[in-house]
Amino acid sequence: MGGAFSRKRACTPVLTGEGCNEARVRVVRAMLGGREAQKFGMGGGGDDDSMSKGDVWVGGKYLLVLDVPHACHDMFVEHFYELSVQAMVLLLEADSEQKISAAQAALDRFTGMEQFSSRVPLLVVVCGADAVGAPSREVLVGRLGLLNFISRRWKVCDEGELQRGLEWLASEAAVDVHDI
Repeated sequence: MGGAFSRKRACTPVLTGEGCNEARVRVVRAMLGGREAQKFGMGGGGDDDSMSKGDVWVGGKYLLVLDVPHACHDMFVEHFYELSVQAMVLLLEADSEQKISAAQAALDRFTGMEQFSSRVPLLVVVCGADAVGAPSREVLVGRLGLLNFISRRWKVCDEGELQRGLEWLASEAAVDVHDI
């Protein structure tokens, strides 16, 4: 992880719906190989009101992972709109109807923005897929409207398949200057 945040570098934001703080922290830490992400932004420094960043080397690429909690979505849009987005991750907790709806709203918001064009691949990481009453993967695909993405490449994986999902995401990620 470097010092200052470069807005010229392509990033991979991790987006969530409201109420997914514990799972988000756990998944981002797993993405970074157990390392803590570097906090930055305008929040008070808690896990749910500050963005954080970290580099991960996967599939021959460095991905700059930007952890964007639900409380920081507006800040991300307002202050980091000019960022180049190479890929995106949507974290979905499947253990409640409210969390699924919140993730769907976040996905709808960001996929409608220019910087998240259809060339930007999407990895959906499902947490709680094994919870009693959790919907199947096929139902979640339908609820999120993933089949409506004509040209966007997407993949759904559960938390246990995170490494395989990241390898897919890196292989599909938009090319940036950090490819090797």
